[in-house]
Amino acid sequence: LARLRAMLPISTSDGGLKFIRISRTSGLRVLQLDLREAIRREYAAGIQDRYSLYRIASQTARSDPDESPRRSALERFEVSDPNVKRYRPLVVHSETGAKTVELKSHVQWLMNQRAAQGERVIYELVGTAAPDRKLWEPGMLVGVDDRVLGLNDVFAVASVSMRADNQNVSTEIQLVRIDAYAVEPISEKELLNK
Repeated sequence: LARLRAMLPISTSDGGLKFIRISRTSGLRVLQLDLREAIRREYAAGIQDRYSLYRIASQTARSDPDESPRRSALERFEVSDPNVKRYRPLVVHSETGAKTVELKSHVQWLMNQRAAQGERVIYELVGTAAPDRKLWEPGMLVGVDDRVLGLNDVFAVASVSMRADNQNVSTEIQLVRIDAYAVEPISEKELLNK
């Protein structure tokens, strides 16, 4: 249900569960990352999880008894990623009965997510606290100005893992483009320019 509505379920530091929608206009506060604290940095990009065609289908109940059973039972929508040249389709079955408008949103989100998640930035930072002195958690928006990797944009925290040994406590954060959670189409040019 969360995927169908482009929501991201995340666990909070106190063990709860919250649903968030990440976007540039979501009103989430952007934290500026202090890269002087970076122990390690990595950048990875690839298209191995992207497809040229995304097709989604859903089975729904008939609303009109006179309607053809075959026609009313199947809703579907498809979208193409013009940046994947080789024919490589992905067929997804919706977990719930959904109308075409919901399917369009879901499949567009799936394509955007795979395109933006193909690009990941990983930082290992000293300590466990974000710049606002709270624990790092998925869904936070982070401004990155990294001249070493050539990045200057706002990213979303995709995952967090904390490490401790006898001498240091550090946090590894994986960042993805905010567009990984967008419902609107994004172009390859936008991704590459960022």
